[in-house]
Amino acid sequence: MKIFLKSFVFLLVSVAFVYLMTATHLVNWSALYEAFFNAPALILLVAFFQIGVVIFATIRYYLLLKAMHVRVDIFHVMAATTVGNGLGQWFPGSLAFIEAIRLALMLGSRYKEVSGAAADSTSPLRAKLAAVALFDRILGYFVMLLLSIIVGGFALWLEVSGEAASTTTRLWELSFFILLSFFFALLCVLLPLFSGSIRFHKLLLIVKKVLLHVSQKHFWQRLVTRIFTEIESVLYAINLAKKRPKSFFVPLCVSFGSVLFTAGGTYYAAHALGAHIGFIPLIATVSLISLANILPLGLGGIGGVQLVAAFSLGIFGVSFESAASAQLLQTAVNLVAISFLSILFLRSSKGQFVNMTKLLLRK
Repeated sequence: MKIFLKSFVFLLVSVAFVYLMTATHLVNWSALYEAFFNAPALILLVAFFQIGVVIFATIRYYLLLKAMHVRVDIFHVMAATTVGNGLGQWFPGSLAFIEAIRLALMLGSRYKEVSGAAADSTSPLRAKLAAVALFDRILGYFVMLLLSIIVGGFALWLEVSGEAASTTTRLWELSFFILLSFFFALLCVLLPLFSGSIRFHKLLLIVKKVLLHVSQKHFWQRLVTRIFTEIESVLYAINLAKKRPKSFFVPLCVSFGSVLFTAGGTYYAAHALGAHIGFIPLIATVSLISLANILPLGLGGIGGVQLVAAFSLGIFGVSFESAASAQLLQTAVNLVAISFLSILFLRSSKGQFVNMTKLLLRK
């Protein structure tokens, strides 16, 4: 009942954001409608790039599983990633739903191994799969942030050197954007240094106890517990990864391909609308737009994500209307293309899905 209530609330949030974008003329609805009829080749190209992003995500996840010595068929990994994205993308804060579905399907592919006591949340396989999923996201975001710093720095250099028309406001916005990206990237680098520290874990425990003591309401206590549980999971994933650092070079390289394909999808979505958005702002802002998908800003990635895209791309001189419209078109194509692809994999991986259902019913 709570899930349906939350979904309804976030549906209202999406409607509110869409109304806001319509009232402020951020989205050109007529251009979106015409794009599907006037530029079908470009729409298919956007779909190709979005499917490519899922393929890159599958390869990276599979390589990380191999690095962690988890034996699994690549078809099962592709099915879990595709179905996870196809179903999870419709929910608010889609990333959590995507990972939950992918984890369940991966466990379903190893049903004989986990059907006994190993199905418990403390099982080594379940913990390792969860750790790989977390590290997979950390690795992806680190590459996005790294590219944001490099490309954002290049854009700032063009502004300062006079190669591009600049204003004081634009320079400050670019500088803030680069510093923010640098802060998050530094956080990704520093986490491995502290993840194995006993003192750091004790400090986290003290902070958690203090927050639980201060929090009087049950809601805040649950939230604090959930946040610190996720932090411990992230630290566990990093500790596992630290033992085999050389194994993560290839997955790191694969992440660059994922970013380029994500930017390519938006690039051709803009072209389908008759607009032009350069690769420099697209690559620089992939990190911010992707992070927006973590937040419950509406259903299906429609609403808040487009506003984030408008403001982040606006820093690089892209018009709000072009940015929001292109991002909305890309999201719409992604919803249709990946959902269709997930249905195909759901049919061909029926046994994996059935086993996943059995494991869920056992709980």
